[in-house]
Amino acid sequence: MIELKRPEATLGMTEFAEISSYAQAVRRDPRFRDTRVTWDFWLVGNTMDATLREQAHQPDRVPGCAVSHLRFRIRVRTWGEIIEDCRTRLRFRREQLEHESATEHATDYLIREHTAAVTDLVADGTLPTVSAPRSGAGTRTP
Repeated sequence: MIELKRPEATLGMTEFAEISSYAQAVRRDPRFRDTRVTWDFWLVGNTMDATLREQAHQPDRVPGCAVSHLRFRIRVRTWGEIIEDCRTRLRFRREQLEHESATEHATDYLIREHTAAVTDLVADGTLPTVSAPRSGAGTRTP
């Protein structure tokens, strides 16, 4: 469940108590008692007061996790934190894609330019065969 607060509202203990009561209501509801589900409750706004920030940023939990029980978690985040987390994940993915691309190019070059030296490595599967030829570049496989 996600509770989005209006932009001018500062997230504080009042808003936290509200989402905590939702979590407790779900936890106590007999319809959900025997389910094997973990609930995530999110409280999201533009700003957060110092007391709630301290509650939501404990050293033994992921940032934003104010409460962690077996059957539910309450997360409190600002839009800025969410956006920065997304940017960080995007940078990581972008770097991984560049790395994979660089590795593929290096393997292609090694096989193309040093075929005799790597024939056994390609034959036993240590090195993959060259990918499809690029325009203007002749590639050969051992």
